[in-house]
Amino acid sequence: MVTLQLNNSSPADSYYQIEDRIPPGFSLVRQDQEYYSSERTSGYEARSYYDDRAVFFVQGPAPGATIRYFLRADLPGSYQAMPAKGLFMYYPEIYGST
Repeated sequence: MVTLQLNNSSPADSYYQIEDRIPPGFSLVRQDQEYYSSERTSGYEARSYYDDRAVFFVQGPAPGATIRYFLRADLPGSYQAMPAKGLFMYYPEIYGST
């Protein structure tokens, strides 16, 4: 399980796009509905998966929000994760990263 914690100081009616790069040797678990529960929610409204990244769309998180998704380790080895990037959907020049 990958957990991304968002900290927000902007207005609550904003729309956000969160991009997280997928490390080599891992693949996304696309059918992951059974892994969520009432205590452990996904935290996003919509998502798009690509070969190299996962993109999540969030509407106006309060001062903090948590996004969760699942990866499967496919190849043994040591890997480094690239930083995640968060940006306003309609103002991409305003962004932050991990």
